Amino acid sequence: VSTQSTGSGEVCKGIRKWMTQKITKEKRNLQLTIMDLPDEKGVWSVEGALVNLKTGSSQSLGEELILLGYALSTDEIEICYKTLELMKGEEVNGRITSVHQDGTIYFRPDSATKHLGTLEKALSGWTPEPGTSVPPTPWRQGEPCVVRYNELYRRGQVTRVVSPALLEIYQVDTGQHSLTPVGHVHKLCLCPEVPTLVVPVEVAGVEPDWVACPDGIWTPIVAHHLYEEIVNEECTISVKGPEPSGASSSYTADIVLDKGLDVAKYLIQNEFALSKG
Repeated sequence: VSTQSTGSGEVCKGIRKWMTQKITKEKRNLQLTIMDLPDEKGVWSVEGALVNLKTGSSQSLGEELILLGYALSTDEIEICYKTLELMKGEEVNGRITSVHQDGTIYFRPDSATKHLGTLEKALSGWTPEPGTSVPPTPWRQGEPCVVRYNELYRRGQVTRVVSPALLEIYQVDTGQHSLTPVGHVHKLCLCPEVPTLVVPVEVAGVEPDWVACPDGIWTPIVAHHLYEEIVNEECTISVKGPEPSGASSSYTADIVLDKGLDVAKYLIQNEFALSKG
């Protein structure tokens, strides 16, 4: 499974609460089967099952997370838009375009601006075909789309099906997330030859301060402070790695704004984060 579409702090809390219920109150054991060697972040790939200690019956952890809406089957994610690639050790100039409520920072490299003309021309000349906002099959998480936002059309991806009438959309060229009525969303992969114009970045060398961020997860309040301080600012990032393996993965990087603000130091000085080292 992949938590590509739903990896927010609130979802992480939901998964934790659900797991606690299953393991402590329903007396189940968590059984893990190692499937692959750890990746560059040291994360193992495993198959999980919740085993009933009384009956011996097992419940697939991945299948349950998919049914609960916390994860996607990796077989069901439709890859449409190519992602920009950065190299470990590279210093890249660009601009911060958005900060999500889970603390993910969205960065547009200066090199991506060469695609803006092509994309704006395609979007300005595009008009929705009848029926594309009411597709023959229900919307699924991970599907590409075109969304109307402030009277403009933008490329997007469905990150959550809130209800039959409401979708959460990730705008792949700005990093913004929005709850959008289905009538404003059209099932389409537009300009697949143009890569996404932003990359997700996490601040290197820091972790959430548990006082400001209970459970060690960035809170929307901290993300809002960060948004107010850094969005639309020019900056340089020093990529620490690793290269993302998919659209959900983030680079880790040192981020220094052109106005002189070091984002890691800002988080630590405001008691939002602790230094890892």
